[in-house]
Amino acid sequence: MLTSIAIILLLGLLAGWIFSKMKLPSILGMIITGIIISPHCFDLVDESILLISADLRQIALVIILTRAGLSLNISDLKKVGRPAVLMCFVPACIEMIGRNCYDIRTSCYYEYGNNY
Repeated sequence: MLTSIAIILLLGLLAGWIFSKMKLPSILGMIITGIIISPHCFDLVDESILLISADLRQIALVIILTRAGLSLNISDLKKVGRPAVLMCFVPACIEMIGRNCYDIRTSCYYEYGNNY
């Protein structure tokens, strides 16, 4: 399994570097590498890596979002202004309200049955 993780990291970083030299996003090279070396394509990694794939996806998501957040420029956000806030904040609030209403309804159903 350790060999598989090393293969994933080294080939992913190499592909990311190659794609950045071609003026393409490095994450694109990493994603394509992940698809190519997966057990479903060329099978270059061990099958046991699938057991920890959920954890690896979480770690990758944290790294990607951290890199994206660190690359934000506050002056660019100020230029975009109100539309940026409306495009991200309002849908997130609506989703939170909807999820909370669903959770309250579901918890009441399980506690009281259909008679609430």
